[in-house]
Amino acid sequence: MRTLALALTLVLSLSVSVPARAAVDETNANRLNALGLFLGTGSGYDLGGTATRLHGIIMLTRMLGEEDAALSFDGPCPFSDVAAGKPSAYTGYAFAQGYTTGVSATTFNPGGALSFKH
Repeated sequence: MRTLALALTLVLSLSVSVPARAAVDETNANRLNALGLFLGTGSGYDLGGTATRLHGIIMLTRMLGEEDAALSFDGPCPFSDVAAGKPSAYTGYAFAQGYTTGVSATTFNPGGALSFKH
């Protein structure tokens, strides 16, 4: 539960860039990285960036301990706007598990801002 709270704190902080919080955000990112939940990009964590729908799916599968299952998923991804490879595997897996839906029957909008609607 503590890991989930920490992960959600980081995801929320990704969409708000406030200089006073930079050290706290970096500390939280380092903690999540140590847990294998938040890997960042090839050039750091990009904490000032916007968390996307694809980022959310990746974080969710990691928090659930299902990343290996997602990465080995060979079923179809029903969304035409999701890139082949890892994005398709994560998204197809999450859809098959009932963790996500698209913005339409055929699109996911992987680069869209992450929201907390349910």
